[in-house]
Amino acid sequence: MGFFSPGYLKEGKGISKEQAEKRNYFGTLFDKFFDMIKINALYFACNIPMLILCALIGIPLLGGGNFTFYLEQITKGNIIMVFWVMLPLFPFVLSGPFTAGLTYITRNFVKREHSFLFSDYWEHSKKNIKQSIIANIILYVMYMLYISVTLFYFLKAANVILMALLLVLGIVLLVIPFYIYLMIVSFDIKLKDIFKNAWIFALAKLPQNLFFLIIVLAVHIALVRLYGLWILFIPLILIVWTSYTMNYYAWHIINKNMMPKEDEDENKEEVLTD
Repeated sequence: MGFFSPGYLKEGKGISKEQAEKRNYFGTLFDKFFDMIKINALYFACNIPMLILCALIGIPLLGGGNFTFYLEQITKGNIIMVFWVMLPLFPFVLSGPFTAGLTYITRNFVKREHSFLFSDYWEHSKKNIKQSIIANIILYVMYMLYISVTLFYFLKAANVILMALLLVLGIVLLVIPFYIYLMIVSFDIKLKDIFKNAWIFALAKLPQNLFFLIIVLAVHIALVRLYGLWILFIPLILIVWTSYTMNYYAWHIINKNMMPKEDEDENKEEVLTD
């Protein structure tokens, strides 16, 4: 059993051909490759205004040697400067609805369900405006607090156990947005329950989540180091590939634990295993 077939091929009662097809990571990746390029371009274009806002805030705030000054203050223990350094990123909380639209499409890629790319993207972006923006604001605050606390204890030469716990917390914070947005586009439940479930899934399946996260981070880092190819691939396909890869595993966890169980007596063709 491999990570790209997360726990579904096992002895005993088999799975249907349709189910087996739905769990084919690479097959879907190849089949939907050009659709992924289209959605990636649309998502990137929708976020251009946020990039401009970040620049308008960041250049006056961090330019002219200010960024170096803030870093020096942070290393001296003035953790409040973390908030100033991260302030230019605040406009990206407005990207929440577009992330919801993207997540809906990549979730359907994982499920191998048909999507009308552009109409479904816009429909679910508009449908989830409120929850997605509030979720992004909460995540933004959580990241600022996490970075501040981590730097504080790191500069204080905290013990190894505490730093290990902070590392695990950092991994969880990187993973939970994928669970959050999948639940936003899939269920009509309160945001507090979405965050609670996201934390549970991220921690309960930490090794598997970490595996997929390492794959994604490794690809991003490799492209950054390869003469800045990251800048080329971000508007081309890297955003939607990241969403698809992380949602591939996250959706199966959500599907297993939150979706209504299918009737076991349905007349479906079974693929028996040894």
